Amino acid sequence: MGRTVTIRARAETRDELNRLAAAVGLTVPELLDQLAERERDRRLLRSGLETLASMDGVTRDAYMAEFGEWDDAPLAESA
Repeated sequence: MGRTVTIRARAETRDELNRLAAAVGLTVPELLDQLAERERDRRLLRSGLETLASMDGVTRDAYMAEFGEWDDAPLAESA
């Protein structure tokens, strides 16, 4: 684990974080790491979906066709 710092939170939030962490067998810092990662991933996905939605039809169709090629490509055999 890296360096830690103190953050301010309402007592109710601290208590809820403690309950959630205990329920899943994590420490509060581990839970906060997971929550931050999930939020980062959610924002990245939303940004990608917004970009896809803003594409013109031709560009979007080309992108989706290429994406489909990747999905259909056979996986390389491991040695």
